[in-house]
Amino acid sequence: MTASRIAVVSDSHDRSSYLQKAIDQINGAVDTLIHCGDLCSPSMLDHLARFDGEIHFVAGNADKELAQMKQAADKIPHLSFYLYTPDIKINSSRVAVAHLPDSARKLARSGQYDVVFFGHTHEFKLFQFGEVPAVNCGDIYGRKHPPSYVIYDLDTGRAEHCPVDI
Repeated sequence: MTASRIAVVSDSHDRSSYLQKAIDQINGAVDTLIHCGDLCSPSMLDHLARFDGEIHFVAGNADKELAQMKQAADKIPHLSFYLYTPDIKINSSRVAVAHLPDSARKLARSGQYDVVFFGHTHEFKLFQFGEVPAVNCGDIYGRKHPPSYVIYDLDTGRAEHCPVDI
């Protein structure tokens, strides 16, 4: 396992079985997991917490029970919960996480980050804004395409689009 590789998931939308399968695949492969929003209900945090390493979760537009979600997140020591875009330092990389594409675009164009991750559209896509890559990791829900996530190498900038074995 390389410390520069992280997993990025998004848009679980209460699909707990798919999230559990993704976590099972990701555990042991990376030390850090980022969720770009839309878990939907606070109970989904329990499934996310099955990841063995550090977890960062930013709320999305479908995450409605934010007070309850914050309370549940506070009970999970290896999970950081953010209402708004966090500025995360992983190794020497400056990482921004957003849910909405417009927010991600603005963050990437600011030039303050090494990479920006986002969700919302349920489609895996890679963008480049100047020197800054922006990565939409697809979705766990499987709305438009089979459920998927990304393993991202912070050193090389390589995004590996990974299907969830369902």
